[in-house]
Amino acid sequence: MRSSFESRDELLAYWESGWQRLFETPESLTAEDVLKTVTIRGEPLSVPLAISRSLAHCPYHISQFILIARILAAIHAPPSTFLAALRPVQHQRLGS
Repeated sequence: MRSSFESRDELLAYWESGWQRLFETPESLTAEDVLKTVTIRGEPLSVPLAISRSLAHCPYHISQFILIARILAAIHAPPSTFLAALRPVQHQRLGS
């Protein structure tokens, strides 16, 4: 896993390659693969459960990226907007 990038384009290319792998991997599984057991952090899981667990974990990391971006934006913002940049975004419900 890389920890630094020379440019935004390089970072986005790496990001996209990760998502590409995410979608290609299930397509490559055979019927026999789906019946296997895999171990994640010492816990044996069926392949479908491991995939589900992994997909459920992705939003956790995405929220970390969002938090870091908001902190960086706040650091570079005028002092009066620092706390506003960290305030949670209010979302409207669909159909409201």
